[in-house]
Amino acid sequence: MNLSIVFLKTGQPEEALAELRAAIDVQPDHPRANSYLGLVYQRLGDHARAKEAYLRAGLVHMARRMGVLAQAESGGRSPDEAARDEHRRRDVGSVADRAFQEIDSEDNPFELEAARTAPPPPTTWTTTEPGDEGPRPPPRPEATTFPPPPPAAVAHAGMVADLASLGTTGLSVEPAGSLVVQIAGTVHARIAPLVLYEGSLSFEPAKRRAKGREREESFGDGEGVLHLVRGTGRIVLAAGKDTHFLVRVDDETLYAREERVAAFTDDLSWENGQVATPGGVLRLASFRGRGQVALRVSGELRRLAVRPQEGVAVEPACVAGWMGRLLPRAVPRPGGTTAGLLHFAGSGALLVVLE
Repeated sequence: MNLSIVFLKTGQPEEALAELRAAIDVQPDHPRANSYLGLVYQRLGDHARAKEAYLRAGLVHMARRMGVLAQAESGGRSPDEAARDEHRRRDVGSVADRAFQEIDSEDNPFELEAARTAPPPPTTWTTTEPGDEGPRPPPRPEATTFPPPPPAAVAHAGMVADLASLGTTGLSVEPAGSLVVQIAGTVHARIAPLVLYEGSLSFEPAKRRAKGREREESFGDGEGVLHLVRGTGRIVLAAGKDTHFLVRVDDETLYAREERVAAFTDDLSWENGQVATPGGVLRLASFRGRGQVALRVSGELRRLAVRPQEGVAVEPACVAGWMGRLLPRAVPRPGGTTAGLLHFAGSGALLVVLE
C-alpha cells in the first residue's frame, strides 16, 4: 500500500492500481487501501468502480460524488443535469486532490491528540516549591490581533432588494459583530441567533462526522445545532453579547471548539472529535482545505504563535481552537491547585479568547 501511494503521488495511477489490488488480496477490508483504490479509479475516470471502493472504505460522501458522475456517464440524466455533471467532471482534478487530502490524513485526526491528552491521575499533582523546576507560566498573547471584521456587502435594510447580486458563497462580519452568510449552493451555519433570511433556502440539521462517516449525534446541542443550509440567498446571525471572527483556512488544518463554530463554507472537508482536558472532554471540529470558518466568541480573539521546542500552557476555557501541528496535553497549574492547564507543543498558532 505504501508503494501504491508513491506511485499515486508521482502521477502513475496504473502502477498504483496494481499494488493496491495486491494489498487488497491480502486484506480485502483494509479501509485505507480501499480509499486509495477509489481515488485511483477516480483519477482513471472509472467512477462506478471508484464508488464501490469508496463504499467499502466507508467514505460515503465520496461515493455519492462518484455516483453522480457515473449516472451522468451512463445517460441516466436529463440534458440539464448532464450539463451540470459535465461542469463537475471538468473540476474532477481539484475534487481528486481534495479527496487525496482527506484520505491521506490520519484515519481520525483526533486519535493522536487523544492518546496524549489523557489527564494524569489525581496522585500525580504535586505542590511546586520555591526553586523547583515547574511548568513555565503561559506567555502573554502577542499584541497583534485578528484584522478588524470586514463590513458586510450589504446592510440589513438593503438585503431583500439585492438578490440579483447573489452568485457566490461566503461569510462576512458586520462592524457590530453580526455574521452575514451568503449562499449559492450549500453552507453550514447555526440558526439559533437568526435575525433574518432571504431567498430560496432549505435547512437540515447537520450530523457529526468521524472517519468519513456520518454519526447519529447532532453537530451541536439544543438550539446550537448547526444546519446544512441549501439554496440561494442570505442569512444574518445576530451577535448579541458576543461577536464573530472569520478564520481563513488555506491548505492547513484548523481545530475549533464545536460550541464556538458559527458557520463554515462547504469547500472545506471536516470531521468531529474530542480531546481530554483538565476540565473534562473538549469537543472539537477539524477543517481542512481552503475556505472560511466563522467563530462566535464572547471576548477578543487573539492568535498566539507556538514554535517548536517552545510550549504554551493556557487556561482550557480560553482556548477557541488552534491551527497547524499542535498537540495538547494536561499539565499541573503552578502553585499545585487541582485545576490544571492545557499545554500545547509543536508548530502552529493557538486561538485564545480574552474576555
